[in-house]
Amino acid sequence: MISALTNGLWAGAFAIGSVWTYAGVQSTETISTLATPSETQKLSQEAGARPASKIQPASAEPWTKIATQKDKERIQNWREAMKEGRAAAMDSGFAAQLTAKGALYSLAGDGDGPDDQNNTVSPPPGTYRCATTKLGGNYGSFTPYASFRCQIIEEGGRRQFVKLTGSQRQVGYIYQTRSGRWDVFLGSLLLGDDKALVPYGKDPSRDQAAIIQQIGAARWRMIFPYPYYESVVDVMELTPVAQ
Repeated sequence: MISALTNGLWAGAFAIGSVWTYAGVQSTETISTLATPSETQKLSQEAGARPASKIQPASAEPWTKIATQKDKERIQNWREAMKEGRAAAMDSGFAAQLTAKGALYSLAGDGDGPDDQNNTVSPPPGTYRCATTKLGGNYGSFTPYASFRCQIIEEGGRRQFVKLTGSQRQVGYIYQTRSGRWDVFLGSLLLGDDKALVPYGKDPSRDQAAIIQQIGAARWRMIFPYPYYESVVDVMELTPVAQ
């Protein structure tokens, strides 16, 4: 249900238009998302104070009914993307940097990786620090970026993720998976000073797909396998902003 964004997004609030298009479906429904600054502070406090184990999984709408075929393949092959990206980073001398972040770059069998546990907790609504690292690709095998600001908003039983700052900003929805071991994010990408969001499924270069896993008491990761630009895999670390 994503159509157009305004500069209000960077001010901490925006509204989605009264006519939206998402995965080829149109509606006249009006959806307001992203809290005002005061509401944002309240959400952030709740995210930091609420026990993670009390948070319910994300929306039960089957993500496979919305995802493009390409994104279904990406999600299916996320482990392979992580293996390739990790191998490229290690071969280039970044093994210590991978290890230093613990479960952030881990895979099943590492002992501390999310796949070694049965963890189904979704990130709660609130404001987050989100820091992306690009692994593999033609422009560097290990490229970490500074933290930016993101929000997760729950509206009408659905959970939306929005990256508020940075030159590459993902906007989309979080979906529950049948396995319950991770959630799936599907959305689109805003670049630079874009003021309008290309609807998901309309432009493969803008489509975004990731899995979301909890990797700590108040820590999550989003894994974007085989993104259209630059890298083999993007790994985004999410930590709640304390107010």
